[in-house]
Amino acid sequence: MRSVAYLFLTLSVAVASPITSLSISSILCHIPILEALCPRAPPPVSIVNPIGLRTAHGVTRYVVKNQLNPAALPPLCPQPNVDLSQVSEDCLDLVLYVPPTAKSTPGGLPTLMWIHGGSFFAGGASNPGLDGSNLAIATNSLGLLPPSSNSMNDNLALQDIMTALTFLHNVLPYFGGTPGTPRLTMSGQSSGASMIRALLGTPAAWPLFNNVWFHSDTIDYGFLTSGALTTLQNAWVEELGCTGSASNCARNMDLEALITHQDNLLSAAPNLGPEYYFASPIRPSPSRDFILYTFTNSSTFPPASDMKPVVLTNVKDEAMPSVYTIFPDSNGPISLDMFEGFLIENIGQNRSNQVLDAPFYQFNSSVDLRTVLQTLSTDEVWRCPAWTLARNLATRRSPGQYTGLFTVGITYPPNVNITECIQPGSVCHQDDIEVLFGTGPTQIPLTQELQARYSSYIRTSIPNALGYPEWQLATSTDVKTLNLGGQPPIPTGACTPTFWGDEILFDYQVNHE
Repeated sequence: MRSVAYLFLTLSVAVASPITSLSISSILCHIPILEALCPRAPPPVSIVNPIGLRTAHGVTRYVVKNQLNPAALPPLCPQPNVDLSQVSEDCLDLVLYVPPTAKSTPGGLPTLMWIHGGSFFAGGASNPGLDGSNLAIATNSLGLLPPSSNSMNDNLALQDIMTALTFLHNVLPYFGGTPGTPRLTMSGQSSGASMIRALLGTPAAWPLFNNVWFHSDTIDYGFLTSGALTTLQNAWVEELGCTGSASNCARNMDLEALITHQDNLLSAAPNLGPEYYFASPIRPSPSRDFILYTFTNSSTFPPASDMKPVVLTNVKDEAMPSVYTIFPDSNGPISLDMFEGFLIENIGQNRSNQVLDAPFYQFNSSVDLRTVLQTLSTDEVWRCPAWTLARNLATRRSPGQYTGLFTVGITYPPNVNITECIQPGSVCHQDDIEVLFGTGPTQIPLTQELQARYSSYIRTSIPNALGYPEWQLATSTDVKTLNLGGQPPIPTGACTPTFWGDEILFDYQVNHE
C-alpha cells in the first residue's frame, strides 16, 4: 500500500496512566498502515508548542522545541485520576511524524488527523493503540468552560485545533505534504468525533480540512445551548467559591484544587437539568465565531457548496460498557421496574411511555433487560442520530455521506473487565480503534480492509478500495449502511425515519438545540 503522510493528533487528557515504556518509532513500525515506513522510520522531527495561559483567548504563538527524547510522549493536560507529576498546563504539543520518503513522493502525501474520545475531559495520547504523533488541546474546564458568561474565551479547545491546523497548513508542504493547500482528513472517536462535528459547523475552519470520518459520535447529546452553558458557568463559579473576579481566581488557583472542583462539578452537573448528561456534561457550545451550524434541524445546515464528505461509523454494541457498568453482573439482571425507572430518569416520562409501547424492543421477564437497555441506548445516543444526520445531509445535497456499522472488533483494554464485552459477537464502544490502527494483540482481516478504505478516502473522498464491496452513498431514504466485518445487510430496526427523531425525539430536539 502506498504510504500516507500520517499526522496523528490526540487530546492529551487521559484517565489512564501514560504508558512509559513505549517507543514511538517502534509502535509505528507495528501499525500496518505505516508499514512502508519501517524499519527505517526515524523518530519524530519536532514538537511544536503553542504558548498560552490558562483560559487565555486563543493560542496563536509557537515554539519549536528540539525533542531530546524522541521516544517520550508529551505531557498530559490536567485531568482527574492522574498524578499531577504526569500533567502540565504547558501541554499543547504537536508531534509531526513524517515518512522518510515523503519529500520525494511526486505530488506529496495527504495527511490524517485523529482526535481521540474521552467525554471532553478524559482520554489521552498514551491510550492503547493511539501512539504516533500527538496533539494536546485544552479540554474539560480549561478548554470548554470559561468561568464567566461574558468571557471571550469560550471553545478554547476548538481554537486550539484550528490553531494547530493553521500551523500545519504552513509547514506540511515542507515535510512532503501535498503542495499548496495540504489535503487533510480529520477523523475522531466519540467526543473526538463530536469535536470535529463542531468544526464542521464552524465556517472559519472549513478551509483547513477536506473530509471527516466520525467513529461513534454521540450526536444525540448535541452541543450545549447558550442557556445551558450559562447555567453551567454559574455552577462552576459557585463551585470555585471565588470572591471578586472568577476568571482571575480560576487562573491563579492551585491546579490540584482546580481539578478537584471540576470533579465536583461533573458529579453534580446532571442535577442541573436534562442537558447535562453524566457522560458529557461539558461540551462545546455555539458562540460568536464557533458552531454556527449544528446539523440538528432544517435551518442549521451550511449551504451545500460548503459541506464536506462525511463518513459516520458506529460499533454494534456502543452502550454495552455503560449499561453493564451501571448495572454490573454482581447485582444480577434488572427488573422491569428498575428498567422503567432508569428510562424515566434519563429520557422523561413521555418518551419512556413511547419506547415501552413501541414494537422495536422486547420487554418481558424472559430476557435480561440489560440487553434491551443496551440496544435501546445504542440506538438513541449513537446509531439512529448518525443515520438521521446521513439522511439529512443527502437531502441537502452534501458532496458525500456514508454510514457503516462494525460487527467485528478488537476488545479495547478498558473493556476487558466487562464480561459482556468479551463475549463472542460483542463489539463495544472503542472496539473499533485497534481495528483501524492495527495495534491490537491480534490482527483481523477487517484491519486491512478498513485501512484500504481510509487510504482511498484520504485521497479521493470516496471510501472504496479495490477488492472490497462497494460502499454506497446514503440517500435521503436509505442509509445503505455497510457491514464492517460481516456480510448480512444491517437491519434498520428502530432507526427508521418515523421512530427515533420523529415519533420519539432525540435529546438535542427535546433541548431545542
